[in-house]
Amino acid sequence: MGQIDVGIPRERPELPEPLTSTVVRREHVLIALPRQHPAARLSVIPRAALAGTLFAVPSCGEVHDARAEVSVVARAGELGAPRVRGHAVLPGLPGACGAGIAVALVPECVSGLSMPGVTYARLRGLRLRSALLVVHRTGETAPAVRRVLEGVGRDVFQ
Repeated sequence: MGQIDVGIPRERPELPEPLTSTVVRREHVLIALPRQHPAARLSVIPRAALAGTLFAVPSCGEVHDARAEVSVVARAGELGAPRVRGHAVLPGLPGACGAGIAVALVPECVSGLSMPGVTYARLRGLRLRSALLVVHRTGETAPAVRRVLEGVGRDVFQ
């Protein structure tokens, strides 16, 4: 069985030995909303507008501590205990929004996905950031992996 040489996940604070990571990109976290949500017409959403709203989060742990991010939004907006449900992998979250099931916190790059029935906005007074990483083995010497790592920072993920 082979090994994976390079992974491109969202933030992961703890990696097992011998893995290490390089931050490729940092971006804002937006709220993805169903177009029929009362706040969807706004470009900046007041957190109070999300009271009682169900938040969809990745069910497979793809985004580190997504539930904690939702809790930060809830506390900052004094929304009480947030309603959270594991839904799908990160790219599938806008689908839950488009179906009118939930809202989701997503990295800004996801807003480039054309999804019927979904709108994206910033949250007023809250600046959450997300990081995209390249994960690889410490001291990696494989030429293909070295080329990926050398390309990081030179528009590879821009």
